[in-house]
Amino acid sequence: MRLKIGQNLFDFTEEDEVPEIPEQPAIYQIFKDWKDHRILRMTTSGSTGTPKPVELPEKLIRRSVTASAGAMHLNKEKALLCLSPEKVGGAMVLLRGLLLNWEVEVAHPVANPLSDISGNHDFTFISLVPYQLSKILETNDTEKLLQFKTVLIGGGSVPASVEEKILALSPNSTRFFHSYGMTETASHVALRQLGQTHFTVLPGIQLSVDNEGCLKIKMEDAGVDLVTNDLVELNGNQFRFTGRRDDVVNSGGIKLHAEELHKEMDDLFHREKMPVDFILTKLPDEQWGEALVIIVCGNVLKDRLKEILEQHCDPVKIPKRFFKTESWVFSESGKILKAESLKRSVEI
Repeated sequence: MRLKIGQNLFDFTEEDEVPEIPEQPAIYQIFKDWKDHRILRMTTSGSTGTPKPVELPEKLIRRSVTASAGAMHLNKEKALLCLSPEKVGGAMVLLRGLLLNWEVEVAHPVANPLSDISGNHDFTFISLVPYQLSKILETNDTEKLLQFKTVLIGGGSVPASVEEKILALSPNSTRFFHSYGMTETASHVALRQLGQTHFTVLPGIQLSVDNEGCLKIKMEDAGVDLVTNDLVELNGNQFRFTGRRDDVVNSGGIKLHAEELHKEMDDLFHREKMPVDFILTKLPDEQWGEALVIIVCGNVLKDRLKEILEQHCDPVKIPKRFFKTESWVFSESGKILKAESLKRSVEI
């Protein structure tokens, strides 16, 4: 593996002594733990419960690296790492590099990681969160993005508007994969290419659903057996993500799935040529039990918003309260934090 951090180059293999990397202690620790103990130490994101420290074993790491390399046809890549190495997405780019003998260059995990990259770069692989992808598309750096052979998107759902922009760039040779996974599974267990509706599970992983429709993931040989909070429609080795259990709004006895509603409304607003940056969440309500709430970012007229919704939506799916914010609050992995964003917003 050849690792480039700033102006420094490090060449080493699994068996070599880990070179000192004082400017990146998290990266140094990842490789040291791997060499000494063949483990990856991480803190979970909270997708399946309260965040907690975990140790991911060698068998799970090698399975993840081999399966993802096969599914995305990865060979000896030159990767740009622009995710935090303290999160599993960034850490797994490093371990793929080590185990598959890649070149990996480390960049700062900023909103648009391509802003400082040459217009004629020779990178072949990049992993992004949806927020980074959207920011790249808002700038003049789209051509830089299309020079990558493979773009992996993880850490959250891809907004319909962003997916539409990517699909509109076709034909091009860049393959865009959206990943589904979590810290406990050593990154993704399923992938879908943008434009597809369903994720396809990677080999050797057993999926099922519990009584509430939440996805269960099992890898017996790697010691993984967990129940997620993610609601899915499962069909053989494929599934469609429909939302999270904690995003279900029980309004007057009717269960509304915020994730599905968001897609419906996003499509509606685009058809009406009124693109809106928004999220859906819920608040306790004396009359309804729980009230569906919409938060919009930026200047949007509430009356026009309500008019569109009332013309095209079932009344039970129309938000009971409308809020506005100047900016979202994001997690380290690029997900919008709904509760924190609601606190920052004002009712309109």
